[in-house]
Amino acid sequence: MKCPTCGQICRTNREFCALCGTPLKRKKRHGGLIALLLVLVLLLGAAGYVFLMKDPLNLIKGLRPAEPAAREISAVQADSSAIIVQETAEMPAAVAREGLLWQDAAEIYVKDRYTLALCKDGTVKLAGQSASPEFGFDLFDWANIKQLVPADFFVAGLTADGRVRLTGEVSGYEEAARWTDVAQLYLDGDTLLGLTGDGHVLAAAPELAFDPSELHDMVNILTGGPDTLAVARDGRVSVLRRQGMLWDLDGAYGLKEVACNADYALFLMEDGTVRTGASLHYYLNGTDSPFYGWENISQLVAGDWFALGLTREGTILGASTAYGEPIPDTSAWTDVRQLLLDRERSIVYGTTGDGRVLAAAASQETTLPELGSWQNVAQLQISRNYIAALTTDGRVLTFAWPEAPAALDCEAWAGVSSVALSNTHLAALLADGTVLAAGDNSFGQCG
Repeated sequence: MKCPTCGQICRTNREFCALCGTPLKRKKRHGGLIALLLVLVLLLGAAGYVFLMKDPLNLIKGLRPAEPAAREISAVQADSSAIIVQETAEMPAAVAREGLLWQDAAEIYVKDRYTLALCKDGTVKLAGQSASPEFGFDLFDWANIKQLVPADFFVAGLTADGRVRLTGEVSGYEEAARWTDVAQLYLDGDTLLGLTGDGHVLAAAPELAFDPSELHDMVNILTGGPDTLAVARDGRVSVLRRQGMLWDLDGAYGLKEVACNADYALFLMEDGTVRTGASLHYYLNGTDSPFYGWENISQLVAGDWFALGLTREGTILGASTAYGEPIPDTSAWTDVRQLLLDRERSIVYGTTGDGRVLAAAASQETTLPELGSWQNVAQLQISRNYIAALTTDGRVLTFAWPEAPAALDCEAWAGVSSVALSNTHLAALLADGTVLAAGDNSFGQCG
């Protein structure tokens, strides 16, 4: 740069002349300002292009990543407040997998806080948690399992080679882990029972109430009644556990089923006849058995104040077990194949040969569920909060009482082969091994 005063040639980065000290006026470069102006012009042009378009949101939609194929968006509409998305391509019900748990199950089991699956390869899977926060279920190394026995606080598994696996709150049950040659497991209240291949009975519990060590040649154990009964190969019946009742079945032959309430026990024999036992109160009062003459019976149920017998012809016999107490009116029922009892509400349900569901209550003031539209029912299950039916074409029908913790959203399920129902949720097993679940998921029992 040349000094305007003395003519001295100076470097362009100097502010004053080195000879006379005159301030030098350097020309400023405007490259940065030009670039900024160019960017602004481009942005304004792009904005104008967008807002002059007929449908400006199409540009934004095009910049977004593609949605998954299972959720095809057919149209987008905009108004002054929101974007409304319309979905028209829903997945078919037959392949819907809401509540999918597993895809390789052979059997399913449910308790209020968990769901179990016995898989086809003999392993076990769990969803949910145990009923106590102090312990958990460790099933990860279980293998070669052929039977599961779920309880509220523990799970027992029987292996194909006759050993027993335990997990959960197993204090008092440790002896079962040493059992061998076990062919079948049973749970009787808080007692775990095992039946060996040669007919011996094994028992484990925190407080064992009986010693079955002398029993042999047994083929079945009946639990859940006033007595725990073991049935021998020749039909002979032995009593394992008794709850203060007077009836005596020692030496009886051909026992098939037991039903009971606080005052009576009904023993269904293989020939269809019914043997009865009564409490001390009824023995002392010399009360005649209200079940005298019952025969040709295929199933028994007992409520708190009544008992019903399903005949082999599909009709119902009923009797009160307490003077003056009503019984459900089933006099018009025909072609009944199965009875189920809601003991808490004193409601009895019957499934018919053509797939209808019948219901009757002991009291006329009891509200009955509306099941008249159900058809083609092949299997019916009840719990405290729900009723569930499996139809002949693999669909699931459900009813929930007002106090139920959640709805059972399973109308879209198809191809179901069996269901398992608890007080909180429902699990379904599909023919291909898929397990679905619906209902309350407070503990992860639905996945």
